[in-house]
Amino acid sequence: MSQTVKTLKKIASSEEYQALETAIKQVDPEAIFNAYKRISEILEASEKEILDKIQQLPRQKKDLDWQRFRLALAARSQTILPQWYWVNEQLKKQKIMEGKVTGVGSKGDPLAKTPEGRIVVIRGATLKEGDRVRFKVVAEGEKIDFGRVFELTPDTFYFVLTQDIRERVTNSLNSMRGRIDSCLRGEVESTPSELSQLLSELKDVSELAARFRVEEKERLLARIQAYRARLIKASIVKLAFDFIAKREGREIIDSTQGNQEQIARALSAPGLFRQQAHLSLKAELLSGDKPKGYPEIIKQLEKNLDSMETALQLMDFKTKVEGIYPLAKRYLEQMDLFFERLNRKATDLAFKLGENTSDVSQIQSGIETAFSPEALGAEFRRAFRSPEEFFNLRGAVNELRLKLGNTEASQAGVAIEPYLRRIISLAFSTRSAAAPVAPPR
Repeated sequence: MSQTVKTLKKIASSEEYQALETAIKQVDPEAIFNAYKRISEILEASEKEILDKIQQLPRQKKDLDWQRFRLALAARSQTILPQWYWVNEQLKKQKIMEGKVTGVGSKGDPLAKTPEGRIVVIRGATLKEGDRVRFKVVAEGEKIDFGRVFELTPDTFYFVLTQDIRERVTNSLNSMRGRIDSCLRGEVESTPSELSQLLSELKDVSELAARFRVEEKERLLARIQAYRARLIKASIVKLAFDFIAKREGREIIDSTQGNQEQIARALSAPGLFRQQAHLSLKAELLSGDKPKGYPEIIKQLEKNLDSMETALQLMDFKTKVEGIYPLAKRYLEQMDLFFERLNRKATDLAFKLGENTSDVSQIQSGIETAFSPEALGAEFRRAFRSPEEFFNLRGAVNELRLKLGNTEASQAGVAIEPYLRRIISLAFSTRSAAAPVAPPR
């Protein structure tokens, strides 16, 4: 035992071991390889020296003495040579080890014995008894294993040492891609906390990527940056629309001087900044050249056509619906333009913040600034020329819904009216301070 400790401490104080420690700290695979190779030679020479001394001892169980030395060497190296032990562990994880050829198998393949005493058939190798060989186990059996000669070079050593990190980076990025795709498809809710977690994970992966060679590191960092850009874009667009929708909900409640039933009616009406409500309204009304449900109502009225009064009702219905439908459709198209501009604004913000921002609070602040009431007012003036145009077109929507039988929509429209009046008034009251308004497209 004392000889083992003496041998290891001698190596621990050597220039070669200090070079190994420095190379590992600097993540320099080639320097690690060179230092490891040199220490291997020193250990091999020390083992040979100790084996010679054991052979000279007047004892019968010399093999047992040698085995004890080997076991002690392996056990003590973990504490005396921790960096050496770490490198060996990385090799063992890839089932790369050294052994001595002890004979030849039935098919002429050399048989090597591992330090743990396992017999490994080295297929396709030309070796003689007593040769030391480094090999990689490719298949394990109950009694014997099978392997192939493994040449330890700077390149193979680099891939061995980075294998675990490479798997962690690959798994993390694959998981990240799936989560980002889910976010883009709207399958998961995008929240500041979720964005913060994903950005933190990307930062961790970037730090792992720094341990690779320059070319591989740059390739991974480019992939990470691409994922980050997609994440920022998807998240900011969703967070921006969530922000303005929630703010609208609060303002509707504040502007509704009524009971809970009145508040519920106002919130059920399509407002100005809740895109999902707008999309639902489009789905309710639009159906080509005629509003959705219009043909069915006409058929029902024609079926009941049995008097002058019903004939007049049919004509009145057709005239009014066909007159207001183009106006309602125009309102929806201009709201489409409005939301398209908001989406573009959010995307521009994402590109701006995505270059150098990982702080979610800074992202949230950027959203609040970009989508302030004043900024939204400016965008709204691009979609509608005046308050009169807005309310005329909006009134056509309300009348159309009522004509198509949606009486609840009429009550909701009355409940949300105070909010709409206030927001539209604020949007157009700042026209004089704003830049010239481009005509709606």
